[in-house]
Amino acid sequence: MEIEQYDLYNKIYNELVKRKVSRRQMEEPDKYEREDAFMGAILDIEKGVDAYETFRNSFELVHGVELSKMEYESAYNLCKGF
Repeated sequence: MEIEQYDLYNKIYNELVKRKVSRRQMEEPDKYEREDAFMGAILDIEKGVDAYETFRNSFELVHGVELSKMEYESAYNLCKGF
């Protein structure tokens, strides 16, 4: 994975966490939870799994909250600069 893609997915993940925490849908994850969820998503993306699906699974399994397609696309567009 190129460094630009890694940085983009890192920004998307951080934006999603920020939004979920600000809406009080989840508590701020500690650095280990954050790293586990993000790296798990990155490994799946590198295997060819859809990025939304990997983030959705990470948020459900690690953080215990649902992630909608609209939330993901909104964060993606913000981080991508659309």
